[in-house]
Amino acid sequence: SNMIRSVYEDRAGTIWVGTAAGLNKLDRESKQFTRYRHDSDNPDSLSHNLVWSILEDSAGVLWVGTEDGLNRFDPKTEQFVRYRHNPDDPQTLPHNFIFGILEDQQGTLWIGSYHGKSLSKFDREAETFINFTHDPEDPHSIGDYRVRKLYEDSQGNVWLTTAGGGLSR
Repeated sequence: SNMIRSVYEDRAGTIWVGTAAGLNKLDRESKQFTRYRHDSDNPDSLSHNLVWSILEDSAGVLWVGTEDGLNRFDPKTEQFVRYRHNPDDPQTLPHNFIFGILEDQQGTLWIGSYHGKSLSKFDREAETFINFTHDPEDPHSIGDYRVRKLYEDSQGNVWLTTAGGGLSR
């Protein structure tokens, strides 16, 4: 697809491209792409073909945010593990539209979603999420319920860009 939504270079120099038609890995030597797509018959495939964000964590695991969930991808096994919202479980993602992913200096994984409670902190051991929300009555809450991008500054502050509430720290 020519609809590019994200580009990421991992520590090995591999270029990953998120498009409206899946996740693509560029082999720089052959100049060929390997494409990973959602397959409704395969629970180990990508959760959705529209890829909005990509991040390699400190352990070499690739995290992929899609329009329908967060995916953990192991490049060695080429298997995906999907994380999705479950309305009956408050420790899941608040929404499946994942726009931003950040691993902070402490190794904490933060996920920004476009709807719902907007910001999640992933507990890797329990494989659960702690969710933070926008509260229009609280000036110290996240500025909007739609978190687009996440960034950590040199002092360890996590910054969030939102779709309508400005910048939050």
